[in-house]
Amino acid sequence: MVNRSALIIAISIGLGACQHATETMPAVLENSSEETMAAVKDALRETIGRTQFEFGAGDPTITAEIVVLPPPLSPQEDRSPAKPMVFDLITKNGLCYAIHPDTGSEYELVGVSCRPL
Repeated sequence: MVNRSALIIAISIGLGACQHATETMPAVLENSSEETMAAVKDALRETIGRTQFEFGAGDPTITAEIVVLPPPLSPQEDRSPAKPMVFDLITKNGLCYAIHPDTGSEYELVGVSCRPL
Protein backbone atom coordinates (compact mmCIF):
# COMPACT_ATOMS: atom_id res chain seq x y z
CA MET A 1 0.00 0.00 0.00
CA VAL A 2 2.80 2.44 0.88
CA ASN A 3 4.67 1.62 -2.34
CA ARG A 4 1.56 2.28 -4.43
CA SER A 5 1.02 5.68 -2.76
CA ALA A 6 4.68 6.60 -3.26
CA LEU A 7 4.43 5.62 -6.92
CA ILE A 8 1.30 7.76 -7.43
CA ILE A 9 2.97 10.74 -5.75
CA ALA A 10 6.14 10.31 -7.85
CA ILE A 11 4.13 10.15 -11.08
CA SER A 12 2.11 13.24 -10.09
CA ILE A 13 5.27 15.21 -9.36
CA GLY A 14 6.84 14.06 -12.64
CA LEU A 15 3.81 15.07 -14.68
CA GLY A 16 3.67 18.44 -12.95
CA ALA A 17 7.32 19.07 -13.75
CA CYS A 18 6.72 18.40 -17.44
CA GLN A 19 4.04 21.06 -17.58
CA HIS A 20 6.47 23.72 -16.35
CA ALA A 21 9.34 22.77 -18.66
CA THR A 22 10.64 25.49 -20.97
CA GLU A 23 9.71 24.74 -24.54
CA THR A 24 12.43 25.76 -27.00
CA MET A 25 11.68 25.52 -30.69
CA PRO A 26 13.33 26.67 -33.92
CA ALA A 27 11.68 29.88 -35.08
CA VAL A 28 11.45 32.37 -37.92
CA LEU A 29 10.85 36.10 -37.77
CA GLU A 30 7.27 37.26 -38.24
CA ASN A 31 8.50 39.88 -40.71
CA SER A 32 11.72 41.35 -42.04
CA SER A 33 10.74 45.01 -41.92
CA GLU A 34 13.38 47.69 -41.40
CA GLU A 35 12.25 48.09 -37.77
CA THR A 36 12.53 44.35 -37.09
CA MET A 37 15.98 44.05 -38.64
CA ALA A 38 17.17 47.16 -36.75
CA ALA A 39 16.04 45.53 -33.50
CA VAL A 40 17.92 42.34 -34.43
CA LYS A 41 21.05 44.40 -35.14
CA ASP A 42 20.71 46.15 -31.78
CA ALA A 43 20.53 42.78 -30.01
CA LEU A 44 23.56 41.34 -31.84
CA ARG A 45 25.95 44.34 -31.86
CA GLU A 46 27.63 43.53 -28.55
CA THR A 47 28.12 39.84 -29.22
CA ILE A 48 29.53 40.48 -32.70
CA GLY A 49 31.78 43.23 -31.39
CA ARG A 50 31.02 45.63 -34.23
CA THR A 51 28.63 48.53 -34.43
CA GLN A 52 28.28 48.30 -38.21
CA PHE A 53 27.53 45.05 -39.99
CA GLU A 54 25.36 43.68 -42.75
CA PHE A 55 23.11 40.67 -42.93
CA GLY A 56 23.88 38.03 -45.52
CA ALA A 57 21.69 36.10 -47.90
CA GLY A 58 18.69 34.24 -46.64
CA ASP A 59 15.25 35.13 -45.48
CA PRO A 60 14.78 34.87 -41.69
CA THR A 61 11.02 34.77 -42.22
CA ILE A 62 11.49 31.40 -43.97
CA THR A 63 14.60 29.84 -42.39
CA ALA A 64 15.49 29.68 -38.70
CA GLU A 65 18.77 31.55 -39.03
CA ILE A 66 20.28 34.97 -39.48
CA VAL A 67 23.56 35.39 -41.34
CA VAL A 68 25.95 38.20 -40.36
CA LEU A 69 28.60 38.99 -42.95
CA PRO A 70 32.26 39.47 -41.98
CA PRO A 71 33.75 42.96 -42.20
CA PRO A 72 34.50 44.16 -45.73
CA LEU A 73 38.05 43.90 -47.03
CA SER A 74 40.33 46.86 -46.49
CA PRO A 75 42.03 48.46 -49.51
CA GLN A 76 45.23 46.55 -48.64
CA GLU A 77 43.50 43.13 -48.66
CA ASP A 78 42.63 40.97 -51.61
CA ARG A 79 41.11 38.10 -49.58
CA SER A 80 40.11 37.23 -46.05
CA PRO A 81 39.70 34.02 -44.05
CA ALA A 82 36.73 35.55 -42.23
CA LYS A 83 33.48 33.63 -42.56
CA PRO A 84 29.90 34.70 -42.04
CA MET A 85 28.41 34.13 -38.59
CA VAL A 86 25.16 32.17 -38.64
CA PHE A 87 22.86 32.67 -35.66
CA ASP A 88 20.09 30.14 -35.07
CA LEU A 89 16.69 31.55 -34.23
CA ILE A 90 14.58 29.99 -31.49
CA THR A 91 11.48 30.82 -29.52
CA LYS A 92 11.33 30.12 -25.82
CA ASN A 93 8.42 31.02 -23.54
CA GLY A 94 6.99 33.22 -26.30
CA LEU A 95 10.21 35.25 -26.72
CA CYS A 96 12.55 35.29 -29.70
CA TYR A 97 16.27 34.52 -29.27
CA ALA A 98 19.36 34.28 -31.48
CA ILE A 99 21.91 31.62 -30.52
CA HIS A 100 25.59 32.46 -31.01
CA PRO A 101 27.20 29.84 -33.28
CA ASP A 102 30.45 29.49 -31.32
CA THR A 103 29.39 29.86 -27.70
CA GLY A 104 25.77 28.70 -27.77
CA SER A 105 24.83 31.82 -25.81
CA GLU A 106 21.26 33.02 -26.26
CA TYR A 107 20.47 36.66 -27.00
CA GLU A 108 16.92 37.89 -26.60
CA LEU A 109 15.70 39.81 -29.61
CA VAL A 110 13.80 42.53 -27.76
CA GLY A 111 10.90 43.95 -29.73
CA VAL A 112 11.11 41.20 -32.36
CA SER A 113 8.23 38.82 -33.01
CA CYS A 114 8.91 35.29 -34.17
CA ARG A 115 6.90 32.15 -34.64
CA PRO A 116 7.87 28.52 -34.16
CA LEU A 117 8.58 26.41 -37.22
